[in-house]
Amino acid sequence: MFINSKYILSVGFLFVLSCNVKDHSNKGDQVISPVDSLVFKLDSLTLSYSNAFQVVMSDSLQHLTMLNDMTNTIYFYDLKAQGAPVKLLHFEEGGEGLQNGLMSYRFHNNDSIFLMTKGLYTYLSNIDGELIDRYSTIDLNIRQSIYSTTVSPMIFRKGELYYNSVFFGYYKDDYKPLMKYNVSNKKVTTYGFLPEEYLNGEWGSFPYDYIYQVYDEVEDRIIFSFPASNELFEFDFLNDLKIINSSSYGDNISAPFDSKKYDTHSSDWNRGVNLQPIFLELFFDIESGNIIRVKKQKAIFDRLEDTDPKRKIELIKFSERLSPLSFSVLDDKYKYLTNQGFIYDGKLFFRIDIDDEDIMKFIGFDLDEI
Repeated sequence: MFINSKYILSVGFLFVLSCNVKDHSNKGDQVISPVDSLVFKLDSLTLSYSNAFQVVMSDSLQHLTMLNDMTNTIYFYDLKAQGAPVKLLHFEEGGEGLQNGLMSYRFHNNDSIFLMTKGLYTYLSNIDGELIDRYSTIDLNIRQSIYSTTVSPMIFRKGELYYNSVFFGYYKDDYKPLMKYNVSNKKVTTYGFLPEEYLNGEWGSFPYDYIYQVYDEVEDRIIFSFPASNELFEFDFLNDLKIINSSSYGDNISAPFDSKKYDTHSSDWNRGVNLQPIFLELFFDIESGNIIRVKKQKAIFDRLEDTDPKRKIELIKFSERLSPLSFSVLDDKYKYLTNQGFIYDGKLFFRIDIDDEDIMKFIGFDLDEI
């Protein structure tokens, strides 16, 4: 279902639109198919999975960058030419190099590349691989557990680094799951709160205990997606985290467990976390100002013992005011790895799971069709 704004004639119709989007499950699915693909070569040292991708502008060209955390190397691929990497940015570990291996990175510009290690530090580097500064981002007086990935990246803004910091299975109404670090005064500050859904029941530690975020540089704000919450959350750097009620989409998600007495390796746990829908990644389209939110529908089990059951992937498009505009479902031709995705050339690309270890392939969907 695609909603064209030129047909919105009245406040009454807006109300109907809101109801239709929220109650989409009774309307059937609009399935969209890919319109493009990108293929990049992998070397023998690169694993099939990477914790960090980012599209960056460097030397007047758009590049897809990817971290090989086994070798502490960032690969630069020319997005237009595809094929083999055009640059490798390697960082030594130990001695004058990194104290620990890389977990993730964030490319701000050629002079500011932030490197998050698997230890206590975040480093500032540049396009030449020089280590310029080191930040101790851990304050032992504060409960925190910072991390950074492709879809939950650290964000640098006006001298401060912003991280997600969630403890698995820790659901307290006074817990602040977000953190910022001031690179000048070295101060660590936590902020935010857990959505109300997390205070009722047990969520199985993973995958609901996670936060996805994206920086909207046009409106200068961070948008957050909590997997168990129907609403989006916004942080505008002036006030604390706030819930956006107008962004509510779909039926409420119930906690899969009543207590912590579960085994994450059991079939009961697997069924529990797969029989509920889950909200996932966010993507920001700078051209339109729209936000895309990924949602996995509840699983369809072919067999009770399935550890990777089939789940439809839904994309919800939000306006710059964070109201739902339209939704669609990806076709089931491929297994889409939505946590390895990016926007490029008017399309939302997801990596697909393939048997070939020598390449990585991304499939693109037209943003206008979502």
